[in-house]
Amino acid sequence: MYEGCTLGIEVGTHKSKGVIVTKVGYAEHNAFSWWNNFVFLTKDLLQKTGIDSSSISAVGYSSIAPTCL
Repeated sequence: MYEGCTLGIEVGTHKSKGVIVTKVGYAEHNAFSWWNNFVFLTKDLLQKTGIDSSSISAVGYSSIAPTCL
């Protein structure tokens, strides 16, 4: 029996893929750096365009490589 497995699924534009990992062997990235970049860019775009944040009805976000966050 396998315990502690991690399932990863990525649905992409041209194809989708998945993986189940049963061994330790991972890399970590500080997700707060992504969040800080998102917040900075959002504020900057809203300020430069003069668009009010209440006018935003949807947000699209893409990150680097297959990630589990």
